Amino acid sequence: MNDDPNAAILMNEVGRRQGRPTDGTSFKAIAIALTIGAAAFAFDLLLPLGVAGGVPYVALVLVGIWFSKPLHIYLLAVIGTVLTIVGYLASPYGGILWVVLTNRGLALFTIWITAILIASRKHYENRLRLTRDALATEVDEQTHELRKKNALVSLLHQVAVAAATEKNVEQAIQICLDRICAYTGWPIGHVYSISKERPGTLVPTAIWHMDDETRFVNFRKVTEETEFETGMGLPGRVLESGKAVWIRDVGEDPGFPRAKLTGDISSHAGFGFPVLVDNKVMAVLEFFSTEVTEPDELLLQVVDNIGAQFGRVMERELAEGALQESEAKFRSAFENTTIAMALTSDRQIRLVNQAMCRLLGYSKQELEAMNYQDIVHPDDLGEYKKNRPGV
Repeated sequence: MNDDPNAAILMNEVGRRQGRPTDGTSFKAIAIALTIGAAAFAFDLLLPLGVAGGVPYVALVLVGIWFSKPLHIYLLAVIGTVLTIVGYLASPYGGILWVVLTNRGLALFTIWITAILIASRKHYENRLRLTRDALATEVDEQTHELRKKNALVSLLHQVAVAAATEKNVEQAIQICLDRICAYTGWPIGHVYSISKERPGTLVPTAIWHMDDETRFVNFRKVTEETEFETGMGLPGRVLESGKAVWIRDVGEDPGFPRAKLTGDISSHAGFGFPVLVDNKVMAVLEFFSTEVTEPDELLLQVVDNIGAQFGRVMERELAEGALQESEAKFRSAFENTTIAMALTSDRQIRLVNQAMCRLLGYSKQELEAMNYQDIVHPDDLGEYKKNRPGV
């Protein structure tokens, strides 16, 4: 018998998808088999021995073409065999004994050869369906994976554009929250930042993505009242590890204090990732779903990359702030010193302070419209050029 269990499993699945009995056998085929078996048996009983010879029972086995499992075909052959023997015993006497027995034997041989051939064909059909189904599943999985990767590439591109074009870090991070929530389908996104006064503490910001303000009002209220030290809660774990962290169900996680502060925070799965500047966590972006969700390792790798991108944006903004502060200090010192000072470029006076104006008796506007020759005494001009080659 070629009754392959894998083929049987396949047929059960195919039958389930098509809405028919899970053994793959239609009620119509069963009814036809019963009808043919009864008719052949009645026909055999009405005729004398040696006339029918059990051949009509082959038709019973042929019905197995409509059955999906080889086991059922062999069952039909067993029924045909029993009816052939019973028909011989119950039929009216007639014919030559050895001819009758030979005919019955040939009928049994035909029944079983037919059953074996049909069952073998069904076996290989089922194997083919199994292979085809496995191939279709693999194609579906690969297609889904390809679409997922394409969506992640698109997400990275959108975030990279925001990081490169937005002058304000908060606006860029807001775009990042919105894009990640759109990709994941998760309704909540929020940002924690490092406290300026307490570097080891994360404080909530006003940067949110929230699909339904009313539904998640408790979660937002608790979040805006909660700060995290290193290792505490989801943001604290990200701060401690410097890497993305995933929690499949925050309600069951003992290290998620916000679940204890309110009876229903309307969220389950959550993940967060850091924004790093010089390997130091400057902010944590966190996201929450209303469903329990297993970790997505590919997404975690991508958001770590996104965090690094925004780290460069934040680093750029910090550098620009430091430069502006340095320029402000220089300008303050330049303007307030009692020493006469001027900045020149290409023989042109670019900037002067009030001390220079008082020394030379010109206004700031007048001096910045002159070049160095206008304020150097003609007798000193040669010495001035000698001490400044190329001027």
